[in-house]
Amino acid sequence: MVRTKTAAKKQKGPAATTSRRRRGQETHGDSSDSTNNEQVFQPDNPRNFVSRNAREAYQKLATRHVIYGFRVVLDDICRGGLHVKDMLDAMGWTELVTRKVKVYPQLIKIFYANLSAMDEDGVLRTTVLKKNIEFDAETINHILHLPNSGAEELNAFTEGSAKKAIMGDDWDEARTLTIHNLSLEYRLMFWIYNHIILPRQGSFGKFSAPDCVWFAYIVGQRPINLGHHMMRHMVYFRRRTTLALVYGTLITLLMENAGVDLRGMESRDLYSHELLNDSSLKKMGYVYNGRTNSWEMKQKRTRGGQDEEGEGFEEEENPDDIEKGGPSQPASYEVPQNITTKRGIQLILEKLTNMERKLDEHI
Repeated sequence: MVRTKTAAKKQKGPAATTSRRRRGQETHGDSSDSTNNEQVFQPDNPRNFVSRNAREAYQKLATRHVIYGFRVVLDDICRGGLHVKDMLDAMGWTELVTRKVKVYPQLIKIFYANLSAMDEDGVLRTTVLKKNIEFDAETINHILHLPNSGAEELNAFTEGSAKKAIMGDDWDEARTLTIHNLSLEYRLMFWIYNHIILPRQGSFGKFSAPDCVWFAYIVGQRPINLGHHMMRHMVYFRRRTTLALVYGTLITLLMENAGVDLRGMESRDLYSHELLNDSSLKKMGYVYNGRTNSWEMKQKRTRGGQDEEGEGFEEEENPDDIEKGGPSQPASYEVPQNITTKRGIQLILEKLTNMERKLDEHI
């Protein structure tokens, strides 16, 4: 009996352990699921999409870059007597560019995958975490505390007249406008326009025709219905398969406004490189002078040994000098007499190619 009892105990041990393990899984299954669901969220789960087409759209969006958002640290960039805040206040954009908002990387592409075409009333619809989201320009203006009025079509300027509105009546309309022509205040506003108002990827050294018109409205403090333009921007970038998805912070606010339960979902604050602050000004080539209470351009050493104002950390050619036929105008190279004409032409082409490469890097 003793042996039988002992054997029974030996058999009971593992069985009991297994039983306890199973009971533990059953007992804590729901709790574990609710916790792990939040950590092991599967964005490509078919339940996240309103249709098969939406799921296929998500698979295409999965590799797209996302511009999550940017934020302005006003205390930094308003030092030195800069009146950027006054310009933002005049447009009604101050809260938009300074607001702290988390972004939800896993949900942004689901938002776009389920996004419907804009209907005749100017309404967009999507679904995130089984919650329907419906919004129009007025919704965006309300959420972002923007003026619910202003121009929906920016047709008050041509490209040429816009340049004059920005730079003055003496500006040659045929001349290319670049950031090097702008005051520091205008450069900062142009940064805000390209990164927050109508975010996009790319180089922002030169003004396109639409940039000129937009900036003329901004410096002239002409009202713009920004909610309307943000919706159009969102739809345009959604359709273009090679462009980044935009407005990560706005999507967060739209989800919150619609009552989407975001608890436990993966989120993050904006990173340091997504801020416009004093570090940004230093990277642009400016230093703060406490004695004069002003931001001043760093000095750089030229090849001739004289100091010049610089636009960054490296020596650069100003594209305006090229345009005006100034110091960056290609020099005339004389073909050495002791080599063939073909070789001389190759030398000239090499020098021109190097100059073109430097200009491309600068732009």
